[in-house]
Amino acid sequence: MNVVLLLISLLLLALIAWFDIRHRSVPLVFFLLEIAVAIGMMALSGISGYWQMILLSVLIAGFQLIMIWGWFRLVRKTNGFFDSLFGWGDLVMIAIAAIHFSPFPFILFMIVSSLAGLLWYYLRKLIIVSSSYTVPLAGIMALLLMPVQVTGFLGKSWFYLNHFAF
Repeated sequence: MNVVLLLISLLLLALIAWFDIRHRSVPLVFFLLEIAVAIGMMALSGISGYWQMILLSVLIAGFQLIMIWGWFRLVRKTNGFFDSLFGWGDLVMIAIAAIHFSPFPFILFMIVSSLAGLLWYYLRKLIIVSSSYTVPLAGIMALLLMPVQVTGFLGKSWFYLNHFAF
């Protein structure tokens, strides 16, 4: 990976995290730039079967989102999933994470991110008394993705392993 692209990506991830945690709204341009930089970084890394790996990770992310949407729709009888329960930024951040991982590590990353979101929710509920407790999932994922990128740059790229390369 190019060190310049890595630094740009880390800056964009830090901005995404800061805006999501602080304002609960992230400018779309940060997400779009991060997608472009992440694809550029991964394409330059020369990983064999990278595009198949990303396709499979995106399919897994789509299946996960359909399951979450279905659960809220059928079990909780809730409409407006992407308007009130799950932010559009969270959706885009899941796609960004899919760019960085092969399928199994992607699933692990999503589990760790979700657990970190639950921890955020309960800690905030204990500390701040409010009628609304939201989880900045995109910000949490951005913060967790930063050390992943740095360790990948240093050569410890366990999360890029692709056993499905054709």
